[in-house]
Amino acid sequence: MTASPTGRWLKARATLGLTLAIIAVAFYFDKIHPSLVHQDIGPIDKIIVQKQQRTMAVYKQGKLIKSYPISLGADPIGHKSQEGDGKTPEGNYAIDWVHPDSSYHRAVRISYPNIADRRNAEEKGVAPGRDIMIYGMPNGFGWLYPILAKIDWTQGCIAVSNFVLTSFSRYRLNQNRISSVHKEPSRFL
Repeated sequence: MTASPTGRWLKARATLGLTLAIIAVAFYFDKIHPSLVHQDIGPIDKIIVQKQQRTMAVYKQGKLIKSYPISLGADPIGHKSQEGDGKTPEGNYAIDWVHPDSSYHRAVRISYPNIADRRNAEEKGVAPGRDIMIYGMPNGFGWLYPILAKIDWTQGCIAVSNFVLTSFSRYRLNQNRISSVHKEPSRFL
């Protein structure tokens, strides 16, 4: 027996209502009351990005606080060597700038390219790239995190949930060490 047009309409209406309710709840926690779902861990002093595992671990006074899932550049394997390659840099960097008016939630720039990165790019005759950031979701779209967290979608930046950046929103410029590695980071610990 096939469903009547009225039954299909009621089912579609219920599905739409449920979808809108889920979006409203996500918006509430993302924009209106994020403190209900995150803990302010205060200033941090070290970040280790493990590209292969797609995680970012944050440290405070040498102690691991928490590890978070991340998204990377669209072609994340290997070290970033030129602008537009879609890779996330590997090496030791620092947070060197907090973006005051980013299109992404609480963007902070890492100090890529360093001297070695510039030299390598110059030897190849290419631009090394710039403005590699750690940031949350595009402004107004924090609720997309569950979807975007499953894919590598940045241009070489490191994307995390808005809640993560809200948890440690105080940065010490040029003091927060960032290590980005493809394999296990034991050499940086």
